Formats: sequence, C-alpha cells, structure tokens
Amino acid sequence: MHPISSQQAVELFQILVAIGATPGEDFSVDTSTGQWSLSDRAYQLLKQVYPDVDWDADLSPISVVDHDQAIAVLHDHLGIDFVPRLLDCLHHRLNALPLRQAAWYMRQVLGGVEQRTHLSLYDLLHARLDAASRARLDYVLWHESHPEPCGLWMQDVILAAGGSVRDAQCLPAEVVLSERGMRLLAAVWMGDYDVYGALAS
Repeated sequence: MHPISSQQAVELFQILVAIGATPGEDFSVDTSTGQWSLSDRAYQLLKQVYPDVDWDADLSPISVVDHDQAIAVLHDHLGIDFVPRLLDCLHHRLNALPLRQAAWYMRQVLGGVEQRTHLSLYDLLHARLDAASRARLDYVLWHESHPEPCGLWMQDVILAAGGSVRDAQCLPAEVVLSERGMRLLAAVWMGDYDVYGALAS
C-alpha cells in the first residue's frame, strides 16, 4: 500500500460511499501513514459503476485486497482453515448468545480480526446468514448500546486458529490463556487486549 494525496482521498471516499461501499468494511485507511486498502468487492463496484475509467491505473497506489488469496496465505501460515472455522463460531454465537453478549462478542471478533488480517469477516459472515440473522448481526454491531463482556470470543478465535481448550480456558471472571494461546490470538487478532504485554509479563 502507498499513500495518496488528501484531495485524492476525499474524492475516492465520496465515490466509494456513493456507489454503496462501506467504510471500514470495503475500504480503509491507516491514519498514521495515509495508506489505503480496498476490498475486492469495492474494486468490482467501481469497475461496474464506472466501466469507462481505467481503475487499474487510477488505483495503482492503493492495495486491492484479494480475499481468496489473503485467506489462502493466512491458512497456509496457520496450517489450518481458520476463516471457515471462525465463521462457523460466529454464526453459532450470533444466535446462541443473549443480545448484549452477542454485541460484545461480534464487535471484538469482527473488528480485531479485520484489523489484524485486513479480511472483511463481516461480508463473509453476512453472505451466509438468513435475513433474520443478518438483522440480528446489524443490530448487535451498531445499535446495542450496552454490550456485556463475554470472554467466549477469545476462546473461539484461538480454537479456530488451531489452539485447544487448554490454550484458552473460560473462567467465570476471566479467560486464562496459555503462551501458545496468546501467540495464536496475536497472529489473527489486534485490539485493546495487550497480548504482547501479557506475553512479556
């Protein structure tokens, strides 16, 4: 990824929003470096809505994320099919957890894994849900104002990444991670929980 000018950034943001792309899901920017990335969906939308524009040339400074390739690289690195395993967990927990816990769970997993891997799990999950589950997902992500902490998200991410129950034990008041569990979490998730600090202590 390479930085683009602020004027280009504003124009691109306006175009992407106008064609239905979602900030943070279909495109994102690292505010510290000014580097942008686009999902393959956003790239295809641009080509579809503006077929006369040479987007390959115009977007050359921007990284277009090929999700299939990115998933394959991640799976090869982990030695396990992380994404489908995690999507199965997300699908189950979305409907099994109470709304407030589901809100905490979904926000931690979707936000943290996307920040670490640049994969839009929201799009991948949304595509496999029925209408009622999609409505529940959108509610817990954007409208539930009092999410309730739920440590199951951490256990599920670690298990999906190839860990065992011993690597992430859910106790009533906390989740206890093994060193391997912390390393697996750090490989696929990034957020407020200081995994590296916990490793160092």
